[in-house]
Amino acid sequence: QLDRAEVMLLDAQYSNSLALLLQLRESVFVNAEEPRAGDAMQSQLFLKRRWNGLYGQAGLAVYDEKLKDDLFEDASEMKRDLDNVWAVNTASAGVLERLVKLSCDEHKFAKAADTMLTRLLASGTSSEEIYNLLGSQALQLGNYEKAQKYLERAHSISASNPMVMNNLALALVRKDDTDVERAMKLANDVLAILPDHPDALSTRAEVYVALNHWEEARRDLEIVLPHRLQSKNVRMLLAQVYDSLNEPQLAQEHRRVLETINEAPENSEVNSE
Repeated sequence: QLDRAEVMLLDAQYSNSLALLLQLRESVFVNAEEPRAGDAMQSQLFLKRRWNGLYGQAGLAVYDEKLKDDLFEDASEMKRDLDNVWAVNTASAGVLERLVKLSCDEHKFAKAADTMLTRLLASGTSSEEIYNLLGSQALQLGNYEKAQKYLERAHSISASNPMVMNNLALALVRKDDTDVERAMKLANDVLAILPDHPDALSTRAEVYVALNHWEEARRDLEIVLPHRLQSKNVRMLLAQVYDSLNEPQLAQEHRRVLETINEAPENSEVNSE
């Protein structure tokens, strides 16, 4: 029966898959309370883990469909659906990502999402990984104030995590009241840990652009380019740099490539803002 639920899930029959999994919950969990040992116990644990994974995927997929088609009657129904998925810890990251997305968008459920996110963080969920996840999601959505808030918390827990430092530097240089000096320090700190890392060099180049240090930005970006050929952000920064260096032909070529990338988004990198 779990195989059938998985086939439904793969066939995009999300509601049917979720309904079947709910029917199977009792046989997987309640009827498994009798004492078992050896292979029988391992088999039951495998079934539980598999059910959890499928239920988390199906629950998130149903939520996504209902949100897209505006099928939630109210915020309480939206919260109930995500609460049900949250109970399956294999899908907790997916729940948090969706709550941050709602809270960053001008959505009618934004306030409810913020409230739910606060409740979940207050339940002892918060950690460096969770705060970095929330901050990174807000960064991708262009909400730099919220990104800074969560990334500052992640940084306070682990001051030497290069991913957190890099993301925080981006939030600082992109927000309205930029803090370029601190962003530069963070970028250089990342490069001290990961020398010549393309993402860290790209971040430092963005800070150089904010400072109008065009040659320094060009140097970093030209090192990055072979490793991030499909990065929208790198192409955009290079166009800006070459405009400022009075090299309009190179600037125009990077804009041409950028247009090509935008026309084929499936070929762009995940972190290619």
